[in-house]
Amino acid sequence: MTDEEFVQLIERYTSGQVTEGERRLVDAFFEGNERKQPEPDPMVSEAMWQHIAAAVEHESMPGARSNARRSLLAIACSLLVVAVLGYVGYHRYATDSKELITKTALPGEKSIVTLADGSKVYLNSGSSISFPKIFDQSAREITLEGEAFFEVVRNPEQPFIVSTGDLVTRVLGTSFNIEAFSDDDIKVSVATGRVQVSQGGDGSQEDSPQTIFLDPSQQVTYQNHRFTLSYVDIEKATAWRSNTLQFDETPLSTVGVVLSRWYGVTIAFDNADIVNCRINGQFKGQQLEEVLRSISYMYNIEYEITTPNKVILFGKGCKN
Repeated sequence: MTDEEFVQLIERYTSGQVTEGERRLVDAFFEGNERKQPEPDPMVSEAMWQHIAAAVEHESMPGARSNARRSLLAIACSLLVVAVLGYVGYHRYATDSKELITKTALPGEKSIVTLADGSKVYLNSGSSISFPKIFDQSAREITLEGEAFFEVVRNPEQPFIVSTGDLVTRVLGTSFNIEAFSDDDIKVSVATGRVQVSQGGDGSQEDSPQTIFLDPSQQVTYQNHRFTLSYVDIEKATAWRSNTLQFDETPLSTVGVVLSRWYGVTIAFDNADIVNCRINGQFKGQQLEEVLRSISYMYNIEYEITTPNKVILFGKGCKN
């Protein structure tokens, strides 16, 4: 039975238009609800419950005039419908606040997610976020796997909290980037505003062994359970948003992982000697083979596309 059907049943119940089976069903519902929740529904005011009690008491008094009795009973019935609507509304809210939504950018894709509060999340390839259908009133909690750039609408009464592996990032309203493809190698970079990053716990300073605050152009790297603070070029750190690959002394092994996510392919190495080659370069909106040709020319590294989705890198070494 849907919520709407249940409310219609209650309305028929209060007007005396239910069958005997329906009456037993409603009676059983309220008896069961009283056992689970002895206090009145918090969404219905104390005054309403007092009016209901008074109306029922008056209805049971001998000698009460029938018209007054009908009037009071109508008030009681109306308030009972309000109580049921409050119960149904609370039930819907509780259900929606527990329901999780997951948004994913598959390898080779990128996506933008607009949250209910107006905040925007830009997902990099191979990344996903999970969040409740309705945020809790005390906090806006998000779980991230991969990399995302956040533009958070300011709300001091409802902090925005992002959980990534062992880290919790907490803001009131700002923009920042989190790279968390590995639980033990996480980077948080700030574009605007101030960001609090904590190790474990609920993101509060009191509940965390390590807490650090970041200002614009600052980045914290979490590796081997330790924080390292540095300054970054935020445009480079978030270049992926403009479909730009940015490599700065990046090991070829890491470049291979990035290319795999970026283009949705498998990158393999035929020679272990080249995995530590350091790659520099910026590639904006280029196809995979264009990037591979540039790397091959600059670093004496060969490549072979064996299938549409698999690339093998090989060679004798690096020219750097």
